[in-house]
Amino acid sequence: MSAPDDARALAGRFELEALLGSGATATVFRARDREADPGRPDGGRVAVKVLHPQLAQTAAQRASFYAEAHAMRRVAHPGVPAIVATGEDTATMPEERAWIAASLAPGETLADRVERTGALPESEALEFAAALLDVLVAVHAAGIVHRDIAPGNVMIGTDGEVALLDFGLADEPDRPAIGDDVLRSSRTGGGVIGSVNYLSPEQALGEPVDERGDLYQVAGVLHFALTARPPFARASVEQTMAAHVSAPPSVPSVHDSRLSRATDVVVVRGLLKDPSARFPSAAAMARAVRAALADPGIASARTRVLPVGGRTEVLPRRRSGAEARADVAPRSAGAARPTAPALPTAPAALTRSALATAPVPAPAAVSRPARPGRLVAGVLAVATAVVATIWLIASSATPPPPPLAAPTSTDATKPTATPVASTHPTVPAHTVAPPVSVTVPTLAGATRADAQARLAAAGLSAGAVREQDSSVAAGTVLSSSPEAGTAAPRGTAVVIVVASGFTTVPDVAGRAGVAAGATLSAAGFAVAERTVADATVPDRTVLGTEPGAGARLALGSTVTVVLSQTPSTPAPTPTGPTAPPTPARSP
Repeated sequence: MSAPDDARALAGRFELEALLGSGATATVFRARDREADPGRPDGGRVAVKVLHPQLAQTAAQRASFYAEAHAMRRVAHPGVPAIVATGEDTATMPEERAWIAASLAPGETLADRVERTGALPESEALEFAAALLDVLVAVHAAGIVHRDIAPGNVMIGTDGEVALLDFGLADEPDRPAIGDDVLRSSRTGGGVIGSVNYLSPEQALGEPVDERGDLYQVAGVLHFALTARPPFARASVEQTMAAHVSAPPSVPSVHDSRLSRATDVVVVRGLLKDPSARFPSAAAMARAVRAALADPGIASARTRVLPVGGRTEVLPRRRSGAEARADVAPRSAGAARPTAPALPTAPAALTRSALATAPVPAPAAVSRPARPGRLVAGVLAVATAVVATIWLIASSATPPPPPLAAPTSTDATKPTATPVASTHPTVPAHTVAPPVSVTVPTLAGATRADAQARLAAAGLSAGAVREQDSSVAAGTVLSSSPEAGTAAPRGTAVVIVVASGFTTVPDVAGRAGVAAGATLSAAGFAVAERTVADATVPDRTVLGTEPGAGARLALGSTVTVVLSQTPSTPAPTPTGPTAPPTPARSP
């Protein structure tokens, strides 16, 4: 192996071939491992995660990075990539690079799959969730909570196998998911960490997270697999985090009516706010998912050939008999068929409207093999429809019952009909009162503790804290949601946006050195200068910065301004008339 070959390989071993992804702390490459058996099915390919150089400057930062590899080594399951090696490389690069090499999981991420083909079929999504939960059983048995289960961190193989990636936020149970170590603090300034669309409520609030936080994330990822959207899609990060904390669970069938009630039940239970109301373990949730998968109403889309034109049409899966029965009031096995008096005693116009807009069963319902139970159910349905039709005809010719009759011009002394809600025995009208609203105080410029005190004094609570890069000191409140001055119900959790302690280097190329220095200072950076000879631009023009524009640095970091310097002009040589040569004298 020649020296030039070593120089092209990370740590003299891994030949980087392609970019797999990049995040806040590291970049992941596909690489060929020179020390692997080239006869392996994958050709010796591995995934190499390289810590960003600005985060690898201290031994403490590198040790925090390697904690991910230590966590993955503790899990014995094929759904967690095996760690090949870890190390640091200083020989081939000017800055120190920390890296982790792991086996390369085959397939594509769930995020890529859904982007490519759309939502997964219901049965396939449930099979995926069950396999993912099997991996989590092993992860939790190793004493690890993943805390970052998201569509981009789960691989689906060609044979349906599932792998769980990125243990960078993994930790022991009952620890808050905040940037409290040296590496995470450099990323977040100590705020909440995780994938915003899949944070559990306790994670969003910075509270301790246990295994049930992972189950919340699995339910959210299953929702995404079924509907191609996260469970709490909102317009902003603040609104999304607030929805995790207070919004009711999203029901998948609201977005796709073909999905079964059994699947809805699994997803909604997993997304409950109270961890104790969710599944008690990954194994219990996996059993529930497989029970839903066994529901007779869950099947692939069916096809039929239309009688005209010979065109094949994909028909949505019909709801199972169990689901249809769930939509009506429960009756005992020996209950008689409903008669006209048993129908709702609502106003005739409202009842007709409701029945007129009810979906009519399609003829394709008979495409499945007939069963005695379904035959009886069909007869009952037809009988009920006939009775309902007769009742509607009768109601159109018969005045409605007196309690619901509207007053006529000759009956002005009688009271008008009272709305049903106001006379409900358990919800008296006089007990309903509008919520008390308070004004959100101004929080910008305050410290986090001061902002929380102001909210408490106003009758509000402090909700999730989100960080944002800014030139002001870390922890300073930048804004809130709802905004200052707006009205909000008493007790509302207000999301606070605070400065992260980081900001990006502004683009000052082409500007005069003095102006560039002022801009960088205003952005919160210390400024140094370096000159480069360049006669193509005016003297002391900014050619660039080190680090370059757009780099994210901690406030107070030094940014070097690279300035042009016009080369000095050499002293001119005299160009006066040349003295005539002295003629030679003869001896």
